[in-house]
Amino acid sequence: MGIYKADDPDLLNYLGFAYTNATVAGTFTFGAAELGAGLLAPGEYVMRLMSDDGYACLAAAQFAVGE
Repeated sequence: MGIYKADDPDLLNYLGFAYTNATVAGTFTFGAAELGAGLLAPGEYVMRLMSDDGYACLAAAQFAVGE
């Protein structure tokens, strides 16, 4: 799964990513290790779930980061 700017359709241009190891349930928290010390600046983003070891988007959810 990866976090992208909402207006960027390029699936290789992720801001941060994490592997789910093909699990179907669970949780994950993106932190500085995945996003860098600055984390996410205020703005619109989308989280995309990708196929195992691929870039086929299986699901997506938009979210916003406020100031």
